[in-house]
Amino acid sequence: MTPAVKTNRYTPIPVETERRRRIRLTVAAFTYEYLSESVMSDGEFDRECLAVDLSVDTGRADLDEWWRREFTPGTGMWIRRHPELGLVAIRAKQWLESLSTAPQDTQQG
Repeated sequence: MTPAVKTNRYTPIPVETERRRRIRLTVAAFTYEYLSESVMSDGEFDRECLAVDLSVDTGRADLDEWWRREFTPGTGMWIRRHPELGLVAIRAKQWLESLSTAPQDTQQG
């Protein structure tokens, strides 16, 4: 019997961190490459790409294999070969809509 891994709500387990990173990068690459919109800075995108850990299995063997085969840090062109591009498009549009409806930070002078 394997001992349970103790986590708390403030320390995400590596698989969750990697899963979320890949989702964010997928949506960011799509919005940039297909919609000419940026949802994160180039610097943030580059840092996140360099942090991708392809040794982590995220629970989606098909997408894990796709990431290992197709992902290249330093460019977002890999998004054009994503096997679930239709779903990515839906998520990207939802993300952009949430950004446009978020309260704007206003400065009073």
